[in-house]
Amino acid sequence: MRNELVSLGSSLFPRLPLRGMGSTRDWLRDYERAIDSALRAPFLTEEEDLRLSPRVDVAETDKNIEVSADLPGVDEKDIKVELRNGILWLSGERRCSSKEESKNMYRSERSYGAFERGISLPCDVEKGKVDASFKDGVLKVTLPKTPAAREEVTQIKVKH
Repeated sequence: MRNELVSLGSSLFPRLPLRGMGSTRDWLRDYERAIDSALRAPFLTEEEDLRLSPRVDVAETDKNIEVSADLPGVDEKDIKVELRNGILWLSGERRCSSKEESKNMYRSERSYGAFERGISLPCDVEKGKVDASFKDGVLKVTLPKTPAAREEVTQIKVKH
């Protein structure tokens, strides 16, 4: 099957390229990007939106869902992690120091401000056992799967 680019769009969702069903991981990433864009403030440009949104990796093991988010320059006290309706919400604020604000800047490429990122989870997790840690600008969230979610794999016999 060829991996043709198609576009999903409506008045609510921005037009984003989606890959054919050749790669489920790519399709899910593009789908989440469309949902994230729809939930963000509609007045941000795409460039501003990308600068404020933390980059994440989401991995799945037999027992856990593991999320790592790059949050350079964000203080631990400014980070909020919530789990609501099967979506992990990361929010916070990257603040500009008063030293930086008092300077006459020649060039400023770093972004400051509030951010929020919603990550839909692929399965049910044990809400009371979620663990989050923050070190060296990286937030790591470990979400243990429920026993039922661990056993979801079903082998299907292929007939000749």
